[in-house]
Amino acid sequence: MWYKGVLRENYVAEILNNKYKELYYWQLDSVYEVDFLINVDGDIIPIEVKASDNTTSKSLNYYIQRYKPKYSIRISTKNFGFANNLKSIPLYASLMFSRYFVNELRSIKLLTSKNSSNSGGIVTT
Repeated sequence: MWYKGVLRENYVAEILNNKYKELYYWQLDSVYEVDFLINVDGDIIPIEVKASDNTTSKSLNYYIQRYKPKYSIRISTKNFGFANNLKSIPLYASLMFSRYFVNELRSIKLLTSKNSSNSGGIVTT
């Protein structure tokens, strides 16, 4: 059901729009696409929304490899997790994103070293 992904992306977009007035996405050569990019204290953070338990994301992996963000976020049906600077957030908890996760992500930022890479082909939505 292709529409599940569209509905979940729009749900997350609405939540993010309450905190971040400008939402962006990243696309490269119509092959790679990251759903959202947000600016947290000057750091560009990629966010990928997955519609199922299949959380494989070649686009997010490529973005991480190419631009080396301090951390990234994956929102899916899976439970909370954090590994390799990838924060996994269950869809049901994304509603609290603007209150809880931004503060948590800022604390992650304090624990990671400064990364001077930029985020390339950012496109506004």
